[in-house]
Amino acid sequence: DILYRATGRKNDPSPWEQALLDLVEKNDPRAWERTFNTSAKYWQRRHGADHILVQPAPVTGLRHPKGVRGWGHYLQQLTAPVWISLELSKSFAGEYPACAQKNIVAPYPIPGRGWHNGEWGNVAATAQKRLLDPHLP
Repeated sequence: DILYRATGRKNDPSPWEQALLDLVEKNDPRAWERTFNTSAKYWQRRHGADHILVQPAPVTGLRHPKGVRGWGHYLQQLTAPVWISLELSKSFAGEYPACAQKNIVAPYPIPGRGWHNGEWGNVAATAQKRLLDPHLP
């Protein structure tokens, strides 16, 4: 989101975003390997299902769609990786419950008592134990 805002809100994904989109949506590693000069073999073994991706602010996503309403910003979360996102609509979660169960909705980072007294840290640790630990080696 920072890159998106700093570069004048371009419509097209950056080379880094496009490389990730190609992996996520097409399982095509060529742009990833060229852009990052690294192998995509760990992604390809399970098509990203054992990876965790942090979604940029949903309103911008990786494509920066303008004028998109409804679920358009959430559709990337239907792909195999676990997505950490700042928001998810109740109607989207109701329509795609398996997707909603595999992904993580993080609270907006608003400092306050819950942040400073460790309450949010405890919530995150509990969520990690419940959601991630059973799936990690």
